Order: sequence, then structure tokens, then C-alpha cells
Amino acid sequence: MIKSIAEQTATIQEIANASERLAEIANEMKKNVEKFQY
Repeated sequence: MIKSIAEQTATIQEIANASERLAEIANEMKKNVEKFQY
């Protein structure tokens, strides 16, 4: 199944946004873990 360029671009954008959100969550978790270590 071949997607249009627009569909591919939208999908790539969604994946990029999701990855960015996951990175933010990971950073928040890391900060919280560091707080508990002290």
C-alpha cells in the first residue's frame, strides 16, 4: 500500500512529536529519581 507524500509527512510528524513527548517524560522521570536519591 503506497501512501501519498502528504500522508507520509503527517505520519513522520506524528512519530517525531511522540518521540519528543517520550523524551520529555523520560527527563521528568530522571529528575524525579534524582530527587529521591538524596
